[in-house]
Amino acid sequence: MTSASLPSESRPTSKSGRWISDVFAVYRNEWRQFIYAPVTAIFQVGFLIALNACIFLIANFYATDVASIALQWTFLPWVALVFVPALAMRAFTDDPGDRALELTLSMPLARSAIIVGKWAAGLSVLCVSLLFTFPFVLTIAYLGDPEWGVVAAGYFGALGLLAVYFAVALFAAALVREPVSAYVVGLGFLVLLSLFGWDVFGRLLSGTFAEPLSALLVFLSPKHWLDRMAAGRIELAAVLYFVLTTGLALLATTLAMARRRLAGKAKFVRAGRDTAIVVLLAGAAAVVIAVTSRLPTTLDLTDAREFTLHDETRAIARNTPEGVAVDFYWSEGQASVPASIRLHADRVERILFQLASLSDGHITIRTHDVSPDSDAEETALAAGVRRVPMSSGDNFFLGAVFHRGDRQGVISYFDEQRSELLEYDVALAIDNLSRDRTPRIGIISPALTPSNATEPRPGLAFLEDVKRQYDVAIIPHFSDTLPEDLDALIVMDATILKSDLLYQIDQHVMAGKGLIVMIDPHARFNSGNAAVVPQPSEVINDISDLLLTYGARFLGEGIVGDSQLASPVVGKDQQQLNYPFWLRVPRSRVSSAHPVTASLNDLLFGEAGSFELTGRDNAVALITTTEDSGTLPREDFKNGDPARLEAQFKPDGKPRVIAVALGGPFKSAFGATGGDGKDSKHHRAETNAASVFAISDADWLYDPMALQNVTVGDRNLSRPLNDNVTFLLNMIEHAAGNPRLIGIRSRGRLARPFTRVAEMLRDASARYQEEERKLITRIARVEGDIRKVLELASASRTEQLPDEIRARVNQLSQALLPYRRDLRRIRASMRDDVERLGQKITVLNLAAGPLLVALFAGLMWSRRRRPTLFSGKT
Repeated sequence: MTSASLPSESRPTSKSGRWISDVFAVYRNEWRQFIYAPVTAIFQVGFLIALNACIFLIANFYATDVASIALQWTFLPWVALVFVPALAMRAFTDDPGDRALELTLSMPLARSAIIVGKWAAGLSVLCVSLLFTFPFVLTIAYLGDPEWGVVAAGYFGALGLLAVYFAVALFAAALVREPVSAYVVGLGFLVLLSLFGWDVFGRLLSGTFAEPLSALLVFLSPKHWLDRMAAGRIELAAVLYFVLTTGLALLATTLAMARRRLAGKAKFVRAGRDTAIVVLLAGAAAVVIAVTSRLPTTLDLTDAREFTLHDETRAIARNTPEGVAVDFYWSEGQASVPASIRLHADRVERILFQLASLSDGHITIRTHDVSPDSDAEETALAAGVRRVPMSSGDNFFLGAVFHRGDRQGVISYFDEQRSELLEYDVALAIDNLSRDRTPRIGIISPALTPSNATEPRPGLAFLEDVKRQYDVAIIPHFSDTLPEDLDALIVMDATILKSDLLYQIDQHVMAGKGLIVMIDPHARFNSGNAAVVPQPSEVINDISDLLLTYGARFLGEGIVGDSQLASPVVGKDQQQLNYPFWLRVPRSRVSSAHPVTASLNDLLFGEAGSFELTGRDNAVALITTTEDSGTLPREDFKNGDPARLEAQFKPDGKPRVIAVALGGPFKSAFGATGGDGKDSKHHRAETNAASVFAISDADWLYDPMALQNVTVGDRNLSRPLNDNVTFLLNMIEHAAGNPRLIGIRSRGRLARPFTRVAEMLRDASARYQEEERKLITRIARVEGDIRKVLELASASRTEQLPDEIRARVNQLSQALLPYRRDLRRIRASMRDDVERLGQKITVLNLAAGPLLVALFAGLMWSRRRRPTLFSGKT
């Protein structure tokens, strides 16, 4: 029922009231036409199938192993720009055979109310279509642990994007009377609008007079604002963009409809006037959005409050001494810089200015737009800011130099892939300038040389992170003494130390200073150091003896595995398997009682030992396995096949301690006098609160276990794979007595894997373990017989053997074939359930959309006989 048929006494008397009543009348009429038209169901089915096909077939969501809805927002803008114009193209058609528009315009309804009513009805259809994507949300919830705040923010941004798209498509339909032409024009408008948010448009304008405008065009794209919201933040500027852009498009549609009845010169004059009005209003809206985007008006929905300054960051800013200046070098005016980098640079700049506003004027921010061959470029390069190359052949700068007096620090490049650590990087740079003295950290490791204090060590990129914050001294493991000015000491996989150095380490602890010890029962990445494993004893011969005195017994004869913490690895036969001796430790197995580990989420240890606490009151187990752990003798790991080791593993129901924290006071391991008159100033007991940390692995800090290295220009940059390096830096800060940055660094989860898949792989491994172990044993026995034959014949290859012996070896090799075939069958069976789950999830998500649309359409048609449901009567 339309508003024209409403009794006059029931219509609102005020102008605004009548307009709202008209909108609802048009909305009800358009909504009925949409939901009862078969073409709407076809539209929704096509929309949902296209979107899910992109997610599950093109992007192969199941292979990503990431419980995130991000892929949906990646493809939504492109799927929507194809389908939304189809929904709007017949909104204002006036074909001779279709008099619906003429009838609507003849009614006493405000033209703007007609436009808004049609837009609201079409948006409702799009909202229902978007709602029908909820099976994908259920899928990620079933597979893993998504961030629900990020999911909600993404849907809010998607709603805004669809509102803008449909309003623009309506404008195209108002401009062009013929439906197919309206679809093509609407598609063109939406493609152009979406390209504003991509760097391809910036490259197109590069070198032209319009190049300075390219950076502003990004903010005109709904895709840009959807990307920002999909990260988990709802900004006032984004909300204003969606509201104002939708309003401008609807205003333009209303003006275009008003011109339809004009002809000749009057029509062109009216078109010019309307265009000027819309352009002026668009300019005003752009100014409002630009100003608002600079305001700290963000609703942060991420679990870790990623877009909200941490309390410790605020404290660092408030306590910053006077005279800190930050030179921010950013190629803002360079059109070819990708939109994602611009988004990241905007966040960097925002954090810098937030800190400056909190510092009561103690921090000054100076921004420099770096262009090629400029003074700013020369200054940036001289200060250590790096030129970052792009695939287009151009370069850009995104770094900062921090000054205070004659002290200077530099962040050469704010890497987008380190966005989780952005706040920490900035806070660390400012905090370093605030210190009167930089703490000094000593490192004893046979994997390092003194030159690594200034030069990178390949494979140990974590050292560069430590050097950014501390004055690092590399102490040779064969040394006799320690530097006297150390604040904390790291002993990493140093199995053989002189007795004098052991005494110096003990006295370092007795002086109230921190100690971090890493002992590895099976050094994979420094295998030359794996021949000797420390054995705790009452006599002080190695570092494990000191730890025993301090309260932790190292158990290095057994390598710890855990079926619940197993990591996927590729075996010698290139088959993936769940390796229980690479422990991927989740948050649930990390102590929340100690500040060093309270905020950690994901750690990885490779073939670690364990510790036994000896009853010390101030001892905390930082990392523990589950009860599904067990051990294998370390000798089994020499040239061991991961598949064979996995098959041999059996849990024994005992949890193991992988890392411990020991608190003082401590007594010297060298007694009351130090023994042998070692030192006339012998400290027999600690007088201050020293901290001792012990980890039963050293491989965990090597790059393959902790960091991914990338090359940017002439500089190597590292990106965290997990929280391993964060754990180390937390221990160093606590040991050195300055734990202020621990909470900032540890506030986010770097990974949200498919926990359901990991559980299925573990269950399958447990089911087939016994059969797999028998086959591997048989294969190993036959391979051993073949090796013995070759050794007895002093041959390195089968071809070198006499014919008779060669025939015997060939028989043995043939005997291996059924064993290997059965082993492949078992391993394929282990993944059968996982692969079938992936197929089921893909099929269910592809089918869910059409099924939901059919259910919705059936429900609407079943209620069509109840006119009061849609007529507005009560």
